[in-house]
Amino acid sequence: LAEAQWISNAYALTLSALILAGGAPGDRFGPRRAFVTGIALFIAASLACALAPNPAVLIGFRAIQGIGAAIMVPGSLAIIAKAYPKKERGRAIGIWAAASALTTALGPVLGGFVLSTFGNGVWRAI
Repeated sequence: LAEAQWISNAYALTLSALILAGGAPGDRFGPRRAFVTGIALFIAASLACALAPNPAVLIGFRAIQGIGAAIMVPGSLAIIAKAYPKKERGRAIGIWAAASALTTALGPVLGGFVLSTFGNGVWRAI
């Protein structure tokens, strides 16, 4: 159970700790470039998570996913802010925030369901 908590927490902690600093690459290199870099890091870490030989390595790659997300999130908001006129921006950011909250809430629930239904041997699929 402790390992399962760290698998989730490693991502959340690095994302939370680095999200403010994650806006700096967007300021320096542009939001699109930062967003793409964050997504690339997140995807690479996700693939590494799927190949992790044990929970300790998985926890490390989940932390790297958090770093990628910390770069991606501010970039995505900056892109939305530039893409929508001021009149529509609030709605667009609201939809973005709702989708983020929904996936954040459903991820652990669905992951727990898969583990409890299919057993610990399927953790790579999560």
